[in-house]
Amino acid sequence: MKKSKTSQRWLDEHEQDPYVLKARSAGYRSRAVYKLIELDDGTLQVYDNESDNPPLILVNGFGARTEFQWYKVTKKLSRNHRLIVLNLLNFGDSKPKKERQTNLKLQVVILHQLLNKLNIKSAKFFGISYGGLVISEFAYQYENQVDTLTLINAPTKFLDLKSLEKFLIK
Repeated sequence: MKKSKTSQRWLDEHEQDPYVLKARSAGYRSRAVYKLIELDDGTLQVYDNESDNPPLILVNGFGARTEFQWYKVTKKLSRNHRLIVLNLLNFGDSKPKKERQTNLKLQVVILHQLLNKLNIKSAKFFGISYGGLVISEFAYQYENQVDTLTLINAPTKFLDLKSLEKFLIK
């Protein structure tokens, strides 16, 4: 079956994706190399390139697993950052520890637990949609752990302009 130009372009990009390259070098057939990290309140599915560069955390929104939301930018971002890409609880293979409804508060708590587990004192954060809401609330509660905050099509619940001034690029 002949592939369309769009399909072929996606396949070509896919073949150069850092997740795919790392997976293949490790002998995996999977598209992405993710770890399952056990935390106090759940298990997060996380990709971490483990570089010595400053950390950048990409957080997914509703609609798709994080690897599909971020795959076009991961290669470029991983050049200058310790890139951490995660699936929030109840996305991908990330699951809360107890059978309970996941809410914004729990997402913030588990993100804080992840940073502590990875020994990350502070990081840059990018969040799409719901992920933006999660990181904006995270910034509100743990502002000393947030270097910059980038929200993409994200609702904000608690931040007003005065609260955001700390994170604005000047």
